[in-house]
Amino acid sequence: MKKNVYLLGLLSLFNDISADMVAPLLPAYLLSLGAGAPLLGVMEGLANTLSHVTVLFSGYYSDRHLKTKKITVLGYRLCSVVRVLIAFPLLPVIVSARLLDRIGKGIRTAPRDRLLISSVPEKEWGKAFGIQRALDHTGSLLAPLISSFLISIFALSYTKLFFNSGHSFFDSCSDYSSLDSRGERAFIIKDNSRSDSSFDLETSPSISKKICWHYLSFFTEYTFGIVFDF
Repeated sequence: MKKNVYLLGLLSLFNDISADMVAPLLPAYLLSLGAGAPLLGVMEGLANTLSHVTVLFSGYYSDRHLKTKKITVLGYRLCSVVRVLIAFPLLPVIVSARLLDRIGKGIRTAPRDRLLISSVPEKEWGKAFGIQRALDHTGSLLAPLISSFLISIFALSYTKLFFNSGHSFFDSCSDYSSLDSRGERAFIIKDNSRSDSSFDLETSPSISKKICWHYLSFFTEYTFGIVFDF
């Protein structure tokens, strides 16, 4: 199993620890600043919509331009920078940082998965994704425990906790140079050689417009659904 699998898994682990030290506490944090459920609903609805829409365009761009590693790194770096801003107790800053954080997630997701499968033979794809997802969910499991420990033992405020969570992720993921994208071109060649036909958004404009409109329509409804649930 190539090192990319474990490196991407560790990035997911540290990122989820950082993200899930923040997300579960956002309702209480916003309430302490005088904001209520409506703002939380709008913010999270827009954040999830932007994340999913960004995945579509990020994946398409990375496939067309073979910039998988650069786009993956961009997504992680964006999250590591803007997540620290949530620590500033100003509602416009918090909302903007949360939206940018989810955009960073959308930017990295598709190219990260492509980088993952291009790093191992096809017969090991399941194992590679299993390792990556296992580390990812381990981060989600550890994050609330770490937050609870820090709040109960050190009596950290929300601001200090959020700043430390974002800052620690930035430090732990400051070196992306070990990621190897050399296997991507070989993967592209192999993938194209066995394809009977190709689908290109540029050569199928009517289909691509329908896909984009359906995609945007679905997530717009999803956004308002979350808002009205609150």
